[in-house]
Amino acid sequence: LCSRRDIQDCGGRLVPWIVSVHAEWNMETSYNRIRTILERSVDSKGCPHEPLLWSLYLHWEAARGPKGRGRRLLYRAIGRCPWSKQLFLDGLALLGNQLTLTECADLAELMQEKELRLHKLPGD
Repeated sequence: LCSRRDIQDCGGRLVPWIVSVHAEWNMETSYNRIRTILERSVDSKGCPHEPLLWSLYLHWEAARGPKGRGRRLLYRAIGRCPWSKQLFLDGLALLGNQLTLTECADLAELMQEKELRLHKLPGD
């Protein structure tokens, strides 16, 4: 999900959040506790535009959260990091079964507008 270079490029401000989420996830803490940590991380000073945190949150929400929440989270993530091709791809791959065909097409069109190349939709 994240590489050493990703963490170094973020100036170290992501490390405490990633460590915190990882520790709670491994202890199988309650859904609400982990969600609160993830929510605080993406809203914290200096981190709302970090695709790595949003990607972590999307992966977790897709695996554990209620269906509708993942879709809303994807749109929030794209709103904060519209340049991140990986967020678009993660969203389509992780939440594609929760999105309508129109929503998938709209995301692909938005990627084209942002000049993010898309050769093939994930899962095709």
